[in-house]
Amino acid sequence: MAARGISGRKEDYAFAAHAFAAQGFLTAIADYRLVPDVHYPDFVDDTALALTWLSDNAEEFGGDPARIFFAGHSAGAYSAVQSVLRNGLRDHVRAVASLAGPFDFLPLDSPKTIAAFGKVSDLEETQPVKADLSDAPPILLLHGEEDDTVGLHNSWNLYAHAIGAGNASELRFYKGIGHVGIMLALAKPFRWRAPVLADITAFFQRYV
Repeated sequence: MAARGISGRKEDYAFAAHAFAAQGFLTAIADYRLVPDVHYPDFVDDTALALTWLSDNAEEFGGDPARIFFAGHSAGAYSAVQSVLRNGLRDHVRAVASLAGPFDFLPLDSPKTIAAFGKVSDLEETQPVKADLSDAPPILLLHGEEDDTVGLHNSWNLYAHAIGAGNASELRFYKGIGHVGIMLALAKPFRWRAPVLADITAFFQRYV
């Protein structure tokens, strides 16, 4: 599982790993380098390397390399989806879940996106909404309706693009949930706020 967006330390996402492990998933937290130390596509390539390592080493830890599921929050959701789409890893993953991921953010109009993508010559290549999704794994797109960090159009537009390509994508919005809240809803004390864990688990189990 890949997750970023609350802080820069993967250790802070142990609660998410425990949540999915309790559902029967052998769980790992992928890490990647951050802007401004690196720029696109370095952080996506880091995520792809982590996914490849998981595939190559899953059996050693009791996992099945043919049944890998990938999830991420915010920038982690972008890196999870984009690493599968651009790094030749479509066959490695059964399904992907995105929590408040940015997938349609041109033109670059914020300091964060400019810092991450400002040196890219072909900006359309950075946009999952421009990618060929016809043979991509199924994508579950989750977004809080009160998210004022990543606009809801990001999930909606990728969903529409995916459905148009014949991808088995699904989209859910949660009332009263913001950008951080959708991730925190994986933690046991906050699960009453939105069925994020239940929705991801049910989606993944369809492709087990």
